[in-house]
Amino acid sequence: MARQKSEQSAQSEIAAQASGKNAKATIIINNKDSNILIYILFSLVFLFAIFLLFFINNKNHQLENNQKNVNKQSINNNNEGKPDDFEVYIAIADKALEKKNYNLAIENYLLAKKASPNSLKVHLLLGNAYLQNDEYEKALLTIEAAKKIEPHSKEIYLLKGKIYNNLGQYEKSVTNFNEVIKIEPENIDALYYRAVSFHYLKMYDRSIEDNNLIIKLNPNYQDAYYNLAITYEAIGKKEKAIDQYFNYIKLAKNIPEAKMWVSEAKKRINYLKLYHTKSHR
Repeated sequence: MARQKSEQSAQSEIAAQASGKNAKATIIINNKDSNILIYILFSLVFLFAIFLLFFINNKNHQLENNQKNVNKQSINNNNEGKPDDFEVYIAIADKALEKKNYNLAIENYLLAKKASPNSLKVHLLLGNAYLQNDEYEKALLTIEAAKKIEPHSKEIYLLKGKIYNNLGQYEKSVTNFNEVIKIEPENIDALYYRAVSFHYLKMYDRSIEDNNLIIKLNPNYQDAYYNLAITYEAIGKKEKAIDQYFNYIKLAKNIPEAKMWVSEAKKRINYLKLYHTKSHR
């Protein structure tokens, strides 16, 4: 009887141990299953995120291409445009011009021109876009068309003067800037570009006169100081040139777009100081 109880006790102990091992095995299996499930879920989330980013980028690219295709198609189909679309085209073109995307700007200015063929504003904007894109012949043709709308506009003379200035036709540029200054004697843009033209025509006294007038009208107009500096340097007035280079640097040193010219001004100062020292030995 005691032996039978002993055997039953042993069997119970073995059963308990087996049950414990099975429980541990189940826990291990469950843990492995959980890890696999988490890994699968994480992978799915990661793949979904990549797909979503790809989809968004592709959609933006398609929208940009669609806008360009619409513009090109409208031009090619000789779409006359609607007056209501005029300001929309102008806004798109202005934004493109700001980003120096000249071709997109020109496309939209052309659409605006078709929407409002007698608008002086759009002719001037289109002419300026052609100028910035170095398409001088088209710029001049656009300005000539603008003259038919308003023959004596100072804005037309100003833009035409800039085009001739870029073409190196300085006599013609001076003629157009003179017309602007007749209408508005203190037009700083016209005075500045006329001073540049006078410099290249070697009419240095006239260039100095215009630059000094600009500085009198606006003492913070830094480019006038640079123009004065190179003009004084051209006529051999080294000390005055150095002074004007310093004036330019003081005003332009914190302007990112002027970084290259500030560096050039410093080089000119160093050169002129060295040259001036040697010439006085």
